[in-house]
Amino acid sequence: ASDRAMGSVGSSTPGNLAGGILLQNTSAQTITSITVTYTGEQWRDGGNAVPVAQRAGARVVIINGSTTEMDLLANVVLRGPIGELLPAVVAA
Repeated sequence: ASDRAMGSVGSSTPGNLAGGILLQNTSAQTITSITVTYTGEQWRDGGNAVPVAQRAGARVVIINGSTTEMDLLANVVLRGPIGELLPAVVAA
């Protein structure tokens, strides 16, 4: 599917947050240019973004090394390093 999303929820301590994606050319052709588009959205209501996202129709996937308070609300919960699990989620 072409409609993908990624996000995060920070702690109460303000700071910088960065996200990224890895694009891999699996064809035999050389890619000489690429255009990536995105829509930025803020899904934050002061601390409980999962129910807000679900009410809007989003499926929620939590990737974390340990349990979170939102695990019971998520559609899918994956345990392990995000660098290993996120590529599999994006490819699905």
